[in-house]
Amino acid sequence: MPNSKSVANRRKSLKVIDLFSGAGGTALGFTDAGFEIVSALDIDATACKTYRRCIKIQPLRADIQNVQPKTLLQSLNLKRGEIDVLVGCPPCQGFTRMRNGNGKDDPRNDLVLHYLRFVAVMLPRCVVFENVPGVIRQKHGKLLFDRLCLGLRALGYGFNYGNPGKLLNAADYGVPQLRKRLVLLAGRDHFNIPYPSPTHGKFGSAEVVTGKLQPWCTVGDALAGLPPLQAGEKCKSIPNHSARSMGNRVADFICRVPSDGGSRKDVPEEYWLDCHKKSNCGHSDVYGRLALSQPSGVITSGCTNVSRGRFVHPTQNRGLSFREAARLQGFPDQFSFEGNFQEVAQQIGNAVPPPLAKAIGNSLKQWFDAQDFGRAHVVM
Repeated sequence: MPNSKSVANRRKSLKVIDLFSGAGGTALGFTDAGFEIVSALDIDATACKTYRRCIKIQPLRADIQNVQPKTLLQSLNLKRGEIDVLVGCPPCQGFTRMRNGNGKDDPRNDLVLHYLRFVAVMLPRCVVFENVPGVIRQKHGKLLFDRLCLGLRALGYGFNYGNPGKLLNAADYGVPQLRKRLVLLAGRDHFNIPYPSPTHGKFGSAEVVTGKLQPWCTVGDALAGLPPLQAGEKCKSIPNHSARSMGNRVADFICRVPSDGGSRKDVPEEYWLDCHKKSNCGHSDVYGRLALSQPSGVITSGCTNVSRGRFVHPTQNRGLSFREAARLQGFPDQFSFEGNFQEVAQQIGNAVPPPLAKAIGNSLKQWFDAQDFGRAHVVM
């Protein structure tokens, strides 16, 4: 039976291939959990630059539809079955609720099945699939997800076939953001993989009151210590701490939104913008301020644009800076994003929060250790 030293050595060698790798949120979390990222793949050139800068690995920049998984394995001098974890976080835009069911024709939806194609060829010990809840709630998403699960089952992967996947809330793992994601963990040779147990909980819940869980992290926790900014201003000492500029009418309106959680509906109608007067003017959170004492809502690719959601700073009269949005996703300040404003916002909003990825990685690491020790696996 392996001793603790041999298991520690094994832990360092756990190999991960990161598909749809983006800027590197998943990679950062798995690296912090002790895994080795041996390869990554993404179609976005600027995200690949950020990944290289921060994760120290050059992703293969390509459309996954044109990549042969066998060729990728050969380039790594690896054989089928030698990868420990294959992570797949395909684009979610076709399944998000913001599309109101109109995402069924999004050509990126089929990328779910290209992830399955990679699993079939590489046959990793464990698969990790992540996407928005709409992948099981939207009819077209559920059809693709069911095909993924059927394919995994045919390949001998174990998971809860009656209710595959689990909705994980990033706030439950130390991210200052209420962000639910569907995560599917499956083990080769019909092994079920345990999901990570929450470390944080809702304020006032029994688990928090009794000390079993820490309280959710808040916007105030995340933004503490950052220098104040004006709209359009850039901080020279902290990477990506820059705020978008605003037109005079929007700036005047933002000044009237009450601090610390105020809504655009709190502003007298005489000051409303023309778009606010329309019955179909969009989500009620637009032009709303974040509340210091609560986690934020979902950070999207529009996270620094006040017209795209509740993305106004709690007390300052501007939208979130890119660094503030990154902190709300759980990125450390030294993680510097490449690109222009639009490219950086997209990388941040599309990322898997690193603390959530780390929690998943830690759970997998414990499972791998149990296998190495030859312990009986406990189905969870």
